Order: sequence, then structure tokens, then C-alpha cells
Amino acid sequence: KEKNDSVHLLGNDVKVNANAGIFVTLNPASKDYKGRSELPANLKALFRPIAMSKPDNVCIADVTLLADGFSEGKILSQKLVLAFSKLQQLLSKQRHYDWGLRALKAVLRTACKMLRSAAQGEDARSKINTESSIIVRALEMNILPKLSKNDVPLFSALISDVFVKADFCNIYKSDEMKIHLSDIF
Repeated sequence: KEKNDSVHLLGNDVKVNANAGIFVTLNPASKDYKGRSELPANLKALFRPIAMSKPDNVCIADVTLLADGFSEGKILSQKLVLAFSKLQQLLSKQRHYDWGLRALKAVLRTACKMLRSAAQGEDARSKINTESSIIVRALEMNILPKLSKNDVPLFSALISDVFVKADFCNIYKSDEMKIHLSDIF
């Protein structure tokens, strides 16, 4: 606040760069965020609060897909965010369901890994022949295990409606999955 050239921290004088800033991101202390508390008043006085807007999930998905080599990133990102929105609206309300940015990023990471592995081998490319199919498979891998039994048919119907031309293959019904499960049990 005094615009000094240096500050004394832990017994050392540290030079201050006037062009640097410190930002603190906090989730609000509420019943939804258990174990979190407000900043103490003496620390709160040192920071200027700003409001954050809702992230543009379509833009985030588009950039992520394009950066990892998807040629149809714009269309796929719109469909993926639409699917997340519809799933949140139509499926039952469960505490463990997450339709936010964290879950979207998990699906995107899985899809990008699948595209890279598909580019490395022809076998993988033949199994997952389109970018839409990669997105659908990533959705299945990340979302289906978390769904209640009653929500699975709704999920399958919604995804097949949004990704019309994709090769839709419920991983729990696939022969490959049955073989792996029979090997384990």
C-alpha cells in the first residue's frame, strides 16, 4: 500500500516489482463447500474483490479440441456442451453427478488422449473412425460409470440424439468389455 521498493518477509528484504500482482481465488464458504472458511478480515483488507463470470464452456472445449488435433472442434464442442446441459436437465438429481467445467475437462482430456492413440495405430483408427465417435466414447468412459442404473438409458438416448452420425457403442454392452470383465472375474 505504501508503494515501497522492498518489503521485509521472514527476516529477508525482498524487492517488490510494481508490475506484479497477487491473486487469490476462493470458493465461497457455504454448505456446499464443507471445510472451507472465509478469509480473515486482516487478509481480506489487502485484496480487492472481483466477480467472476461463468466460463464459456463452448470456447474452452473448442480450443482444447483444436489444440489437440480435432479438425471438427467447433461443431463437436457445441454438441458436447449441449449434451452436458441436457444431461444435467434430464437425468435424476444425484449428489455425485458433476456437469461443470471439471467434468467437461475430464471428457476432453480423455478424447484428446484417444485421438492421439488413434493417430498412432491403424487398429485404433478403425475402431474409432470419426472424431464424433471419439467424443462419444470419451463421454461413455467418463460419465457412464457414475450414473445410476435408471439414468443409463436416458444417457444413451440423449447422446445418440446429439451425436447422430457417431458410432455409438455403450462400453458396458461391448464385446471387448465383456471379455475383459470375464478375464477379471
